[in-house]
Amino acid sequence: IKTRKECLIMRYTQTTDVKTGNVLARTIYGSDGRILIKANTVITPFLIQRLNMLGYPGVYLFDPGETDSVLKLALNERVRIRASAHLRNIDLDKCIYIANEIVREVIDTKDTAAEVSRISGYDTCTWVHSVDVCTYSVMVGVAMGYGDKELKELSQASLLHDMGKTMVNLSVLNKPGKLTDDEFCMIKNHPLYGWDLLRKNTILPSSVCAAVYEHHENEDGSGYPRGVEGSRIHKYAKIIHATDVYEACTALRPYKKPMNPSDALENLLSGYGKVFDSRVIDVMRSIIVLYPVGRQVLLSDGRVGTVAENRRELLSRPIVKMDDGTCVDLMDVLDLTILKMI
Repeated sequence: IKTRKECLIMRYTQTTDVKTGNVLARTIYGSDGRILIKANTVITPFLIQRLNMLGYPGVYLFDPGETDSVLKLALNERVRIRASAHLRNIDLDKCIYIANEIVREVIDTKDTAAEVSRISGYDTCTWVHSVDVCTYSVMVGVAMGYGDKELKELSQASLLHDMGKTMVNLSVLNKPGKLTDDEFCMIKNHPLYGWDLLRKNTILPSSVCAAVYEHHENEDGSGYPRGVEGSRIHKYAKIIHATDVYEACTALRPYKKPMNPSDALENLLSGYGKVFDSRVIDVMRSIIVLYPVGRQVLLSDGRVGTVAENRRELLSRPIVKMDDGTCVDLMDVLDLTILKMI
């Protein structure tokens, strides 16, 4: 058990629970990449109203009396917002440039288990999804030993993988209920739409277009649009397929709550070797941070704590800070487990 001084952390807080006088721990950027609220800003009633108006589900705050914390992110929030803006504007040249920048950002963390953390509003959720899929995909590529050229191509393909959804009506993409046959057919065609859009860009290599076209193909041939299987599926598409599903499961949407990361990973395991490439899933299991720093978790003894630190050697057993200021190291207390992330 660590003392309070050894366990300085920031806490992810839902916007509805943010109070006047709280101190912002991470800078918040607008949809154009400009700074909205700087880190270390004291929250006012006006800022709370603005966060709610912009649709931000939550923010990172410093714990009372604490002024320092480290959250090792795989991607800078400003880069994420800029990338989502380029995608929304269908600016392919800028997308290619920032895809390469994402590779540099992920490599510069020097840790393939760095966290992917979302604080974006609903207005950019479709494109932020693509940016986070890109970040996860590059992390997987790094862990698999990909070289610079492969990582850049993987980054471009994963960032652009849902470009075909620009051809699908938003009411269909965000529909909370069951899709009709015609609506599902529209969704299933988005890899084809994306491939058709991107193949006209002579800057993009054919491997990027192929990965976009095949990112919904399954290992057993039950996927779409062509129903190809195994080795016939491009290696980038195999990675994007798994990271796409994982990100979709864990993301907040206007029509659904996010799934706990551990449950989302179990969902991937159910398709191990059949839907998803087994090697990709093995790598994801070794790098996915199940319990991000600053998030509250429910322990098996009924107590609620906040994740203070993750260790690379066993990501399922972080250090958790309790309300009394002490920190429980789950690597040392083996009879205690995390039931769920709150």
